[in-house]
Amino acid sequence: MSVIFGTLCIVVSVQVMKFDSSSSALTLVLGKRFVPGYDSQHFCQPTDVAVMNDGDIYVADGSVYLLSKFIPSFSNTKVFCAI
Repeated sequence: MSVIFGTLCIVVSVQVMKFDSSSSALTLVLGKRFVPGYDSQHFCQPTDVAVMNDGDIYVADGSVYLLSKFIPSFSNTKVFCAI
């Protein structure tokens, strides 16, 4: 779970969910519900999430040793980085 500047991100199963902490509104869902995978639309086993000051979201996907970066200002573009 990561909290920064009124944003709460949590890992749930194979998805990452972003909430507005002041209203508790769900503002973004990354990944597909109950569908693990290794492409730009899926996670296999996300283990942690971090939100940067600029709003970028990093997700650690432990089973495939990937760090994914989401750039909200670019339609949630997913960038893969092997770790």
